[in-house]
Amino acid sequence: MSPSHHSGTIKVLYAAPRLQSLHQSLVDAGYQLHAVWTAEAHGEVSPAQRPDICLVDMDEIDTLGGISKLKPAVALRIPMVFVAHEITPQRQDLCQRLGAMALLPDDVDAAALAASLRLWVERDRDMRTLRESALRLQEALLSTRSVSHAVGILAERHKVPITSAFQLLRAHARDGRKRIEDMAKELAPQAMS
Repeated sequence: MSPSHHSGTIKVLYAAPRLQSLHQSLVDAGYQLHAVWTAEAHGEVSPAQRPDICLVDMDEIDTLGGISKLKPAVALRIPMVFVAHEITPQRQDLCQRLGAMALLPDDVDAAALAASLRLWVERDRDMRTLRESALRLQEALLSTRSVSHAVGILAERHKVPITSAFQLLRAHARDGRKRIEDMAKELAPQAMS
């Protein structure tokens, strides 16, 4: 959980200079805005300053040379919400490819937007947690496979039951002051050669 969530504020990278009314409404709703008035300023966002969400005026991006200006925000996986004067199928497709949370008309109700931003930030946080859990589960699965492979190698090599082979692997790991998973990874490639 980022520090901004502890204080109850949400940091918004705000790149919508045409939409001054939204700016004040978001401040009044308790959002901490990091206002940038050109798309080039998106490139100045570092991981340490990572905002919780990015609110972008798509018309502003179009006039400044295209969506490539948002690459730093995409690279940092900052969730984005776009506003536009005109919503076209091409813009909808672009927003979908960028993984944007929403594409809204620029006359969106400021109070509704303020409430929605908080929900989108919570959704993004949930998605990041799920991605991290998936990575941990994948690592655990790979670790289990290497341990199973090593146990099989030991069982075959020493002509012992699987449980005895596991005990042997555990003893080798303990003697070498290594984790079982690390010992298994060392053992498995030796058997392949």
